Amino acid sequence: MLDQYGVRWGVAGGTLFVGAAACTAVPLAGWSGVLTLLALTAAWSRVLPRPWAVSLAVSGWAFATGFAVHHAGRLTFAGDDLLRLALFVAVAALTAGPPGAQWRA
Repeated sequence: MLDQYGVRWGVAGGTLFVGAAACTAVPLAGWSGVLTLLALTAAWSRVLPRPWAVSLAVSGWAFATGFAVHHAGRLTFAGDDLLRLALFVAVAALTAGPPGAQWRA
């Protein structure tokens, strides 16, 4: 089942959701929370092709901006928020697996 990209992407999104909840509960605010979610995004990008990894990066940015930087899921598009979005997308694009990325258990 994990050999399908959509399933991997969904599991990765769930992992980001749990990571955002952990960042809120611990609390890991600011850059420590952002880097935690960025690391999760980069790790899951390894088993996803680039388009899937980039879409995961947008989700990772939304969780980081909404819960580690701001509170209660508030998303904004200020200068710093857009720089974080560019960082998430760049890291995901660079760490993405090849087009035929396979799951290695």
